[in-house]
Amino acid sequence: MTVSKFKVEMKFSRGWDDAFTSKNNPTIFESKQEAEDIINHIIGSSSYLLRKDFRIKTHEGTNKEIKNILETQEVKFTIKGITQYTKDDKGNWGYFPKVFKTEQIEGKTEAIFLVGNMGMTHSMNIEKFYPTTFTLYTFDILGNQTKGRVRYQDVTIIQE
Repeated sequence: MTVSKFKVEMKFSRGWDDAFTSKNNPTIFESKQEAEDIINHIIGSSSYLLRKDFRIKTHEGTNKEIKNILETQEVKFTIKGITQYTKDDKGNWGYFPKVFKTEQIEGKTEAIFLVGNMGMTHSMNIEKFYPTTFTLYTFDILGNQTKGRVRYQDVTIIQE
């Protein structure tokens, strides 16, 4: 996933919805424990709410949040559906998600690199960040350009 953040949902007569919102944006908690503490505080000060009326969901991050992270930070991430046949940390072979890393030059993200590819460096340049996607390009040894577009909703930021 994604950025490990959490939001609290509450059961209403119409179904589950964000419990704490500000200008139609859910309140995001940095840890699950922080969300639990808020729920316990609310239940403790209320005579009609029960714990079963609340649930904690992982906050996937909006396009805007993921775009901001990719543009301003050096982070590792995966892209849904892009795998490679390699060993995992335990020595097992199989298809695992490829891990990519952003590279910043003078405070601006300029390129995406493939991480841990047995010493070989593969990278693509970032053409532009759009509201819901970003575009990458590279050239092969014959000078032919290859372009690709990635949706932010397919990106999973890896927490280190």
